[in-house]
Amino acid sequence: MRSISLLKSTALNSTVLSNTVLNNTVLKKTATLTRSLIACLVCCAGISTQVIANEVYKSVDENGKVTYSDNPIGTKIEEVDLPIINSAPAVEPQPYTPTTRASREQSSVIITSPSDKTQVPAGQRDLVVSAEANPPIGSGFSAQLYFNGKPFGPAQADTHFVIKEIIRGEHTLSVAVLNPRGKIISRSKSITVYVHRPRVGGR
Repeated sequence: MRSISLLKSTALNSTVLSNTVLNNTVLKKTATLTRSLIACLVCCAGISTQVIANEVYKSVDENGKVTYSDNPIGTKIEEVDLPIINSAPAVEPQPYTPTTRASREQSSVIITSPSDKTQVPAGQRDLVVSAEANPPIGSGFSAQLYFNGKPFGPAQADTHFVIKEIIRGEHTLSVAVLNPRGKIISRSKSITVYVHRPRVGGR
């Protein structure tokens, strides 16, 4: 009976010892894999690349197994120089400035045709006036032609006007940009044109 009990005790102790050795082996392998995984994740994330380059080691154990870790282990240890990640300089974002009513209030306008001091010949019956607004006239805004200081016709959505059968004499012209409320937000410089017409009776 004592022999049987001794055999059972010996077998139990052997099983416990085997399980302990197995658990230690698994723990060592798990620790090694965990270190390798952490090193790879940190490398890919690009966190503190300069520090990482100084702390990651390539280790080779007695079985020739290569391990990357932040702790030097094994018989052959080599410090690894990792490449610098995200070394390009940061690009500062430019603020987006939409064309709003407030920005449109900073517009300007000039008369591009006719030029100042233009002489309109006797055979030309109509006068075309062209202007250029900056920024261009948008929704709700309009342009108004002024003839001798007074509005000529209604305000319109473009900057091209026609004065039909313009009368003889000296005339001033200007163009204004109006906001949706009809308020002048910019006005061109006045130009002068001289219109010639045949004299009655040749005089």
